[in-house]
Amino acid sequence: MPVVIDRLARGQVRPPRPLLRPDGSRFALAVSYGGNGWIAYGDVPADLLDALIPGYCGLDDQARLVARIRLAYRAAVAAQALVLAEADSKELRALRPRERAALLRPQHEAVRLECWSSPIPLVLVDTAYAPFTSVDRPISAVADVVDPPNMMWLRPQDEWELLESLARSGYVQGLYEAL
Repeated sequence: MPVVIDRLARGQVRPPRPLLRPDGSRFALAVSYGGNGWIAYGDVPADLLDALIPGYCGLDDQARLVARIRLAYRAAVAAQALVLAEADSKELRALRPRERAALLRPQHEAVRLECWSSPIPLVLVDTAYAPFTSVDRPISAVADVVDPPNMMWLRPQDEWELLESLARSGYVQGLYEAL
């Protein structure tokens, strides 16, 4: 089913009532985006991505992957900028030159560090690293978990994982299932 998009009132996080299909049933998924200005409803992740990537549902599988990767890089730029803007000034001053370079690099460049120890989150697109490329993934020195607090991984290889990682990064403001 095609995506249905609704405009939210200023300051509203979610609409008072979810939009319904003509038959009265609810959509399975929703995502708010654009600074909480819009909410898109759909039944599958591709429906929601079509709101974020115009024409997405009309693309073949390879073109969809490329479009998701491009969206992930746009989101990485925005997320890293937000992280740096909100970072503690003491933590920023304590950065080593390699850490500073990693945080300020162009997002399309993979970070070539073995370990990330700064408490300031580093935003990364996972398709820039092994097993998708020959570049080793940096690991967190803070926590040995899939999503450590000092690293923000955007995952464009899968539609749902991309949406979840966009929500964690703040690029989309809400991702809802079974409204």
